Order: sequence, then C-alpha cells, then structure tokens
Amino acid sequence: MRIETIHAGPALLAGHHRVAVMVHYDRPGHQPETLWFDMPEALAEPSGTGNGWLVALLPLAFHLGEPLRLEASVDPVLLANAHRLQELWTRWVPERRPVPIEIAGLADVAARDSGGTALMFSGGVDSFFSLLDFDRTARAGGSPPIADLIHIWGFDLPLTSRREYQRISARFNNLARRLDRQLISMATNLRETRLGSISWAEVIHGPALGAAALLLRRPPAVVLISASGARLDSMPYGTHPLADPLMSTSRTSFRHYGIETSRIAKTAVLAESAVALEFLHVCWRSESDRNCGRCLKCCLTQMALDLLGKRMQATVFRPERYSLRLVPTLRVQTHDGLNYMKELRGEAMARGRDDVFSAAAEFLAANQRDARRLASSKWHRTVRKWRNSIAKRRAAAARLVRVLRGWGGSNHAG
Repeated sequence: MRIETIHAGPALLAGHHRVAVMVHYDRPGHQPETLWFDMPEALAEPSGTGNGWLVALLPLAFHLGEPLRLEASVDPVLLANAHRLQELWTRWVPERRPVPIEIAGLADVAARDSGGTALMFSGGVDSFFSLLDFDRTARAGGSPPIADLIHIWGFDLPLTSRREYQRISARFNNLARRLDRQLISMATNLRETRLGSISWAEVIHGPALGAAALLLRRPPAVVLISASGARLDSMPYGTHPLADPLMSTSRTSFRHYGIETSRIAKTAVLAESAVALEFLHVCWRSESDRNCGRCLKCCLTQMALDLLGKRMQATVFRPERYSLRLVPTLRVQTHDGLNYMKELRGEAMARGRDDVFSAAAEFLAANQRDARRLASSKWHRTVRKWRNSIAKRRAAAARLVRVLRGWGGSNHAG
C-alpha cells in the first residue's frame, strides 16, 4: 500500500483547507482512492508530513496484510509506537501479522511545537464526562483545563447530512463559547473509503480520532480519547487503554480517559452540570442534530437520568417521548448496550426503582438471543481467546511466584 500526498481541491466547509492522500493498493482489483480531512485553514498541516496518515491507514494495511509505504517523514517516537501497536493487534488477532512500514525519513521534532490539551468531542456521555472531570481535576491541581474540543463530521454523522451538521456545529460552537474553549471543526471521508469496510467500533475508531489530531499544524500536547465504558480487564476495542497511547509522538501524548468510571457514574457527573444537560447529544440513529428519544442509546441515557432524578432537567430530550414500556421492544447491537442495561438494572434495584428494574430485566430477557449471537461472533471469539490467554499467563506467573517464594524460604532455612 503506497500513500501519495496530493492536492484534492476545495474543502466542504468555508474557511477550511483540505489535506489529502491517494491510497494505492497492492492487491489486484483494489482501485486507488482518495482519503481527505478538512480542517480550519489556520490549523491545517502543511503537506509532506506523515504522522496522521500513518495512524489513519495502519489498521487498513494490517487488515489487508500489505506493507505501508509513506512518501513522507514520520516522528521517530510514533514510528516505534506503530510497531508496538501492531504487536498488540497481533496478540488480539493472531491470524494477522505485523506489516513493514516504509517512510521517506524521520521528521525533525526539535523544530515543532505543541499546543495544550485537546478532547476528541462527540457531545455524548463519555466525552462530556471527560470534559467536566478533567477540568475539575486540572483546576484542583492548578493545571490548565482542556483548551480545544475537536469535533469531526463524517464519523457519527454522514457527509450527506449537511443541514444536520450545520445545526449541530452551531450548537457545539455555542457550547464552546459558553465554556470559553476553542471548537476545532473537521470533516473527513474516512468512513467512505475502504477503511469503512473494517469495524468502526472494534478497530478503526481510535486511529481515526488520533489521525485527525495529528494532522493539525500545531498538534496538542495532550489528546484525550474518552473511554466508552469501564473495563478493568478491557477487551480489544477501537479505543483502548493499551492502544491509544501508542499513537503518541515526540510532541503529542494520547490518553485513554475515564476507564475507571462506570457509565452511570459518568452520567451522575453530567447530571450536576446544567450545560451538559442542555447540550448532551447521544443519538446518531436519526443521523441528525437531535436526540430521537426512542432509540436504545437515548433510552439508556434517559433511564440513567431518571434514576438520578434529573430526567426532567435534561432539556435535550423531549420528556413525552420517554417510556419504560418501549425499552423491552428495543434490540441490542453491541456488548456495550447489554453491559450498560445490566448496570442500570443493578442501580435500579439498589435505589428501589421497581419500574426501571422491570424494564431493564425485560429488555435483557428479550435480547438473550442477540446476546448469544454477539458472544458467538468472530470478534468476540477472539476476545475470549485473548482473555483466556491473559488468565493462563496470570496463573503461570502466580505459580512461578509461589515456586520462587518456596525456594527462597528453603534457602533461608538452610
């Protein structure tokens, strides 16, 4: 796979500049295609640098088994991390092997500067929690809060939804002004290229976010990527506490933020913020700027707010659309949805909310078949193998520790 820097014409949005590459595939029958990102003109990365393109396209090269050849220089720390990232992916998916990475040379890191802290921001529960919690912790420690919110059109909202994007962009600009932050609006066709054929949630999500941040002319010093759930023994996923830091360069550090906090605990933080309750956006089913109030993500969020006593204060939802009778009729698509409903069922029991508990329990019973289907998917078979491998290694390490302790004790006695 050869990556050629090109000029790709005008950007979709006024005041933006397009940076683009042509992707040439080694595999017969795969025609070349253009991958582009649009970003504010003042922030667009000059041509000839390859950090962002390496992060964006490495998952596809790994998936196809093609060497990745970049006609651009790359940060030396990122290059080393890219090899480590492939080793991690190979542990998760043993049938895939690391691919060679060829670059034009190593980038001059001494001449480059970085900005402050940026948050990849979708407006959902996870990213709002990261914004509020990081700022609280930073101010308590006398550190600067988050400076930039990076929002990308083309990830959750398709490029065909221009009118909806303009409305949600206006809302997020209003939010940024209220909080005295800079909103960096970007757009990309990444999900319309061959990258879109790979699972977004399980593979591409993290690298797509990382690529956008690294394509900025002055990349942030710290980039926060919000954890999508609390996993103490986190399974392989598109964003991951082991994988996200491996997108770091000499000047930019990536952090997987919030993995230690459950979704209900995150929602509790949001529930105390009037701004979050006014601007929260969790719904992409309608491909619009509004929360439909009826899909699974909307219902999960409203159930949590209901348990917290804050549902009526959340003006982003129309209260008349909330119905616990709807919940058992919904169908789950991901393990995150199942796990969150289980969390809500436990919280409802603890709070004595029989109505919410019953709705959650009926949903889980109705979705048993889908839960088994998800558990038997190829990806989750890989996850189970990975977890079993981790368990075996831990057991072996524990046995070795016991042997060494016994050996040390017998030597001491002698």
